[in-house]
Amino acid sequence: MTTDPECACFGGADTQPDTPAANLAMIPWRLATHAGFNGAMLDRLHKAPALARLTTRDPADPAIALLDGWATALDILAFYNERIGNEGFLHPATERRSVLELARLIGYAPAPGVSASAWLAVTCDTIPGSPEIVSLPAGSGIMSIPGPDEKPQIFETDAAMDARPDWQDLRAESVRYVAPKAGDDRLMLQPPTQLRTGDMVLIVGSERDTATTSPRWQARRVAGVTDVPPDTADQIPARSEVVLEAPLGTAAAIPQLAPRVFALRQRASLFGHNAPAWESLPLALRVGEFLPIAAAALEAKAIKRAIVGGIGDTAVSAIGYGGILDDISEIIEFDTTRKLAPGLYARRRSSWADAPFPATRDYVDLDQVYERFVAGSWVVLRAGTTMETYKVTEASEISVSDFGMSGKVTRLKLSGPAMTAFSPRSTTVHGVSELLGWAMTPVTEAVSGKSVTLSRRVAGLSVGQRVALTGSEAASGAAAARILTIAQIGTVAAGGDAPQLAPPARDATRLTFTAEIDPPLTPRSLRINANVVAASHGETREDAIGNGDATLAFQAVALPGKPLTWVSAPTPLGRASTLELRIGPARWREVADFVSKGPRDRVFTTRTADDGTVTIQFGDGVTGARPPSGKGNLIARYRIGTGLVGMLRAGQLSQPLQRPAGLSGVVNPLPASGAEDPETLATARANAPSTVRTMARIVSLADAADYARTFAGIGKADATLVRDRTLRAVVLTIADTRGGAPLPGDALFDNLEQSIAAVRSGGDYAGQRHGLPIALAPYRSRRFVLHAGLVLAADAVAAVVMAAAREALLAVFGFAARAFAHPASLAEVSAVLHAVDGVTAARFTRFHRQDQSASVAPVLPAATAARLGNGWQGAELLTIDPAALQLTQVQ
Repeated sequence: MTTDPECACFGGADTQPDTPAANLAMIPWRLATHAGFNGAMLDRLHKAPALARLTTRDPADPAIALLDGWATALDILAFYNERIGNEGFLHPATERRSVLELARLIGYAPAPGVSASAWLAVTCDTIPGSPEIVSLPAGSGIMSIPGPDEKPQIFETDAAMDARPDWQDLRAESVRYVAPKAGDDRLMLQPPTQLRTGDMVLIVGSERDTATTSPRWQARRVAGVTDVPPDTADQIPARSEVVLEAPLGTAAAIPQLAPRVFALRQRASLFGHNAPAWESLPLALRVGEFLPIAAAALEAKAIKRAIVGGIGDTAVSAIGYGGILDDISEIIEFDTTRKLAPGLYARRRSSWADAPFPATRDYVDLDQVYERFVAGSWVVLRAGTTMETYKVTEASEISVSDFGMSGKVTRLKLSGPAMTAFSPRSTTVHGVSELLGWAMTPVTEAVSGKSVTLSRRVAGLSVGQRVALTGSEAASGAAAARILTIAQIGTVAAGGDAPQLAPPARDATRLTFTAEIDPPLTPRSLRINANVVAASHGETREDAIGNGDATLAFQAVALPGKPLTWVSAPTPLGRASTLELRIGPARWREVADFVSKGPRDRVFTTRTADDGTVTIQFGDGVTGARPPSGKGNLIARYRIGTGLVGMLRAGQLSQPLQRPAGLSGVVNPLPASGAEDPETLATARANAPSTVRTMARIVSLADAADYARTFAGIGKADATLVRDRTLRAVVLTIADTRGGAPLPGDALFDNLEQSIAAVRSGGDYAGQRHGLPIALAPYRSRRFVLHAGLVLAADAVAAVVMAAAREALLAVFGFAARAFAHPASLAEVSAVLHAVDGVTAARFTRFHRQDQSASVAPVLPAATAARLGNGWQGAELLTIDPAALQLTQVQ
């Protein structure tokens, strides 16, 4: 500090503090107090020769009392001199007028507050005869249902809208056709299937129609069937869940082109399946007989010896009679006079009922006549675990005699691979194919990303239209809602992953949004309403506010209603007034001041008093026109209602003040956002310099953060340069004044984004042409857990100290006090607790983030803004969880 020698008699008052005035809550300019002034004058008495004989210092003495009176006067003057000096600086000023006047010197006026904004979802009547379009004009009022200790609030729509019943209660596809794939163990089919356990089903596609040897087919037996009734609430039709005996095979065997499923209603055997074994046939049939004497007349032993040529009887018996005679191919001559005629089946061992069909065989004979086998149907041949599918090209009834049997049978001429893997005895035929319809499979995947397919086609939607999405979070089941903007509208075939399974002439609308559906929602809970309109807090009034008087310069008139509503807007300050002034047929325009305004400019300015009263002031006829004289000719149209009282919860706005024909209801699916109370002196001191630093432009990182902080409705902002490989961007993390995270689609978020785009310049960090893009991102709220045992002083009142400790922690680690990406440390927590009077020690048992396991960590990190997929995510704000704060007294 420096000392003014002229004031040394009063103790040497400071002329200039070492700390800049901008950083001081009060500048210590006071020369002295009453005691200082009085003591200094008494000290000078003995130094004046004329007063040397005045030796008394009794306060009752008139001379001493006079000095005391002057000391009092000087004390008062010094006090006011210090206060006047402090009022000349923004930070130490305490008077509202001082702050206002100092802020006006740099073109800043304390913000009047801004009203809350909300999105309203409108529902229309759907009863027969209801209007197809319900029109709501701009300014339609909706009143809230107040909670405890709340008053009803009125919101008004910001624009006109035409609501349609066809746009409400839109569902995401809750069921879709799913093509069969490898490993599936069940099929979804349209009931009634009339399938039973053991029946065979065949899945085949167009590949087998064009290539008879294509491996893309699957046949499986049915292990069980469950019929599921329809769910009308979730628009899920009835279905039959057919459980297969074995899962479907590899992907190479799954039909891809128009897969169809057939029930094979008939099971049949082939002619010859019950034929006797060839070895068991009579000798005359397998070998033959002598001519003209029957073979039976010859002893079997002699025949055997003659055939085998000398093999003994024992060996002949071991080899077997039939085995020895299998190779007879010619008439065997036993002597010159007697010959052996071959039996009917002498050469049939290799082509008997057990033998595989030859490669050239293209037909099968069933074991009897089956009238339901027809040409064009499908059959499956099964021999053990071997199966093959064929198409019937011809079905005819014939008589067959073979294997010692005869009868009428159905002959099927088949198209397909060679039947070398099958024989009459081992093969079962599954046929009489009946086409079954595929059923839709319930969708279980969460609805996420930027697109959603609706359950039907919806006409009339447009790009840029807002829609409200409500449902349950897939992860937690908690209710969730989002307002999204349509970026693209498409039409897709109804059928989901397998539109080829769907009946013809069905399609659905697919919506793509500008932002992601976050958090993901369960498909059966998702409801979409495209009848969405923006609304803002405030009730419209139109008043005759006074009489124009052209004889008055700078005539001033006060609005009768208050507080005046300011709405969020993409302006540099983030707000716009709802005040409209009309004098006669002319509309007058509000300006910040009369500088450069002429005598014919129909303009006015406004000033807001401490109590919210708004005063309108006109020009003097030189700088700004005077209002024309008239009785009640000053007509003001404006809205009243602003501030945080409009921050309503989701669902509170539900009472329309006007009910046009066809209107069923209205509700706000999301809480209201973006509100801000009129600026206090403390916030004005902080924000006023920011306007000078930014000057309504953004060049540096600090400019981006300062610009956002002064934007109406923004409570916190931080700008970070984020690099991700070759990508770089300035990520501007924001939070609103109530600790909420503004999302794309919110009026506050969108207005700030548009305002920033309008003022960007060619700076190093945020240039419009040469700089980096600025990406707005809501902050990520993170909480931490704290459990501590406090050792209190012996004379401490436990309840009071514990309450004070809890209050101190909530204040230091609450939303208002914490900064984005700022970690929390155990040392910081300990310092807060030890600063509480009555706390002597603290023992910590838990100190960790909620997304971490229980522990006592020295430091809890908070992440900065970063890249997230194709977008950016905001920084984390780490605060204490009041519900997880546990303080106990320990010894």
